[in-house]
Amino acid sequence: MYDLFQTERELFEARYHLRSDVRATIGAVKTKLGETRRSRDPVARINEMLCKVLAYNLTVLVHEMFEHHVVPDFVRAARPKASA
Repeated sequence: MYDLFQTERELFEARYHLRSDVRATIGAVKTKLGETRRSRDPVARINEMLCKVLAYNLTVLVHEMFEHHVVPDFVRAARPKASA
């Protein structure tokens, strides 16, 4: 990685930025939903983590809807159109 840092700085920074995004997301999920996983089976552990990620994404979506008045496409499509 040091060689990549020295020779191709832009590629290194793009990869490092992806890494920092992943670490920040994992940290946010752990903060909101806890660090521990209760499952012992490897498949169940993966499913549990995927459920935590889904739950976290839903909390972010609800936050954006109420705090910043963002209306997702699926809500727009479900609303009846106003007659003119």
